[in-house]
Formats: sequence, structure tokens, C-alpha cells
Amino acid sequence: MTELMHPYADAFRHEGTNGEAVVLCHGFTGNPAQFRPVGKVLNDEGYTVIAPRLAGHGTTQEDMARTDARDWIASLRAGYDAVSDHGWVHLAGISMGGLLSILLARHLPVASVTTVNSPVVVRSLGIYVGSLAARWVPTIEWDEPGPPDLEDEMRPYWISYPGFRTEKLVDLNAIMFGALRAARSVTAPALVIQSKADEAVRPVSGRILAKLLGDDTQVVWLSRTMHNAFIDRERHLITSAMLTRFRSA
Repeated sequence: MTELMHPYADAFRHEGTNGEAVVLCHGFTGNPAQFRPVGKVLNDEGYTVIAPRLAGHGTTQEDMARTDARDWIASLRAGYDAVSDHGWVHLAGISMGGLLSILLARHLPVASVTTVNSPVVVRSLGIYVGSLAARWVPTIEWDEPGPPDLEDEMRPYWISYPGFRTEKLVDLNAIMFGALRAARSVTAPALVIQSKADEAVRPVSGRILAKLLGDDTQVVWLSRTMHNAFIDRERHLITSAMLTRFRSA
């Protein structure tokens, strides 16, 4: 196995006491590191918490390039299967992870589904033409070390690739459009959390997903949070909203 970028980037599991489980799914180019703070909070409330590492993530860009949407869905399904013996299983994901959660919830018995800053309409239009762009720009890279206002205590959980192979946008698009089709078929109670300050996803994405997921969907808006919301300043609002949704499901 390729060496992890950091030990925090690996999958983790915390055993709970209330008979319910939460499966946390990270996003495109991400890893489970950002879930470690919220995972502890949820576990302290009695939930078994599992955060699988999607295939090809948390190691190298080359590893990611060798995987695709089917591999990522299979990784999340394996995480679900690992806790399917619990009475209730809640799915929660950030960005692409929220869309993968919708895809699974369409076919599996889940207690609730939570999406956080999941993309439907994105700020960079180039994301929609990944297959064409890959011919001229094989790799997309960025230099930013993470959210500019990230608190010092959260910085250890910001672990990410410096970029990715442009061709992988084809898989991201397949998941985006697949989740839009699947959302109307999800019967589990849903929670959509969207930040108005998200630098990657346009806020209208939250409205679209909430409408597709149905009348029982709860919506929470964040005002100061960037895309990687679980380690940003309003993370306590996310945890509180998730616990409220879980308890009312």
C-alpha cells in the first residue's frame, strides 16, 4: 500500500453506545482527517462513528488517478456495510461525499442523509468540461495552504493533495449528475447544510438539493464558513444540526 500523506488521513472508527452509527464521507481529493474533531463529538454523544477513506485518496495523486467513481462508491459502501449491524445508520458527507451518500441512500436502508457544501452548481465552470480540458491541462494544481482563517487547533486536520489529474473531473461530474437523479428517490430524512461563503460551490446548490430530497429536508445556512466546513469556525453549528436531525429521524 502507498504510504499515507499523514496518519490523520487514514480511515477511523469509534465504537458507540446507543446502537446507532454515523458514516462520514469525505470529498474529492479529501480524506478522513477533517472528520476527526466532529467524529469525537458524535462519539461522545453515543454514536459509533466510521470515516472510510475513499479509494486512491489520502496517499498520492497517482493513486487517485488510478481510481474512479465506481471505486469511490464501493469504498463508501464498504464503510456502510461495516456498521450495518447497528439499528440505525446515518450517512453524512462533505462536498462529493454528500453526493455519494445520496447515491447510497437511494438503495440502502439509512436513518438519515446529511450533505455539507455538496456541489450542484460550482464556481469554476471548467469543472464541467474535465474531459476536454484534460487534453490541454493534464493536472490542476493549487498553492493555497488551506482556509485563510483556519484556527490553529484545526490546522493539523487540513491535509490535502496539491492538485489532481484533470481527467478525474469526469468522475466527479458523473457523481454530481447521478446524485441529482437519485435524490428524488431518497426516502430517508435529509439535512442539507450549505455555506454562503463557500469558495467552491455556489449556495444555490443547497436549495436545489433540498428541493430534490423532499419536504422533510431540513436546511441550515452557514454565513462565515469556507468549503471545508468541518474544520472551519462554524463547525459547532454543523454538529448541532446533525445531532438534531439524527434524533428526529
